[in-house]
Order: sequence, then structure tokens, then C-alpha cells
Amino acid sequence: RTRALQARGFRVLRVWNNEVMANLEGVLAVILRALEA
Repeated sequence: RTRALQARGFRVLRVWNNEVMANLEGVLAVILRALEA
């Protein structure tokens, strides 16, 4: 699935569910950095 998305120009970010629950701001910061890159 990841390769198929990347082949279509998408960047895939993966985070664990518990990381989102425990560190939402950190996860959002990772997403923001990816969007700015």
C-alpha cells in the first residue's frame, strides 16, 4: 500500500495510535515539518 501511494506522489507518514494519544502536539509538529518540506 505504501509503495502504491508513493508511486502516485504521496508521502506516507506513520505514527502509532498511542503516540497520537500521548503526544498529539509532537505528532502534529512532525506533520507540519513534513508539509513544509
